[in-house]
Amino acid sequence: LDMARIDSAHFSIQIDWQSIEEVIGSVLHTLAFSYPDIDIHIDLPADCPLVEFDPVLMARVLNNLLENAIKYSKTAPEVSIEVTYDNHSLSITVYDRGIGIPYGQEEAIFEKFNRLQRETPQIGAGLGLSIAKSIVEAHHGTITVHRRATGGSAFTVSIPRQKEPTIDFDEDTLFMPEDKSQRTENKRERSERSERSDIKK
Repeated sequence: LDMARIDSAHFSIQIDWQSIEEVIGSVLHTLAFSYPDIDIHIDLPADCPLVEFDPVLMARVLNNLLENAIKYSKTAPEVSIEVTYDNHSLSITVYDRGIGIPYGQEEAIFEKFNRLQRETPQIGAGLGLSIAKSIVEAHHGTITVHRRATGGSAFTVSIPRQKEPTIDFDEDTLFMPEDKSQRTENKRERSERSERSDIKK
C-alpha cells in the first residue's frame, strides 16, 4: 500500500527548486485524458516564484484534489485552481462546487480510511487525502479544507518558501577547461588583428 510506504522509514522525497506552474500543467494534461470535457480555471500570478518540493509527489497531491473536486460534484463540475504566495509560503487552492464537507469533518477527512459521512456514488478505501496530507507534511507544509459560503469546498496546500538561490560566478566558470584555452586563443587573435589594424593606420 502507498500509505504503508509513506509511514515507513523508506519514504523519502526528492526536493529541488521547481515551478508550480509546470506541475499544474502536467497534472491538467494527465487529467484531460480521463475528463476531456472538464475545463479547469487557473489563477496563477505572472511572477510566481520557484519553490523547493518534490514534483512527482506534489503532482500526486494536486491530482488527488482535482479528481475529488470532479468526482464529488453534484452537477457539471466547476473546478478552479488559485496560486498565491507571500514571503513565507506558496499556497495552491483547489475550489469546487461539489457536495461540500459536513460540519465537524474538516480535520477527520484527512484521516486514514475516512470517507464523507453522506451518501455518494463514489467508493474506495479513503486513503487519498491521508496520503496527500502525509506528502505535504513531509514538505513541512499544511493541507486544510473549508466550506465555501456559496457551496462546495476549498482545499489549500501551503508549502514553505525559502530564499531563491543566487548564482555567483566569474567569467571563467562559464567555460570548460578546453573552452578556456580556446577563449584565450580567440583573445590573442583579436589582439593581433587590432595591432595590425593600428599599424596600417
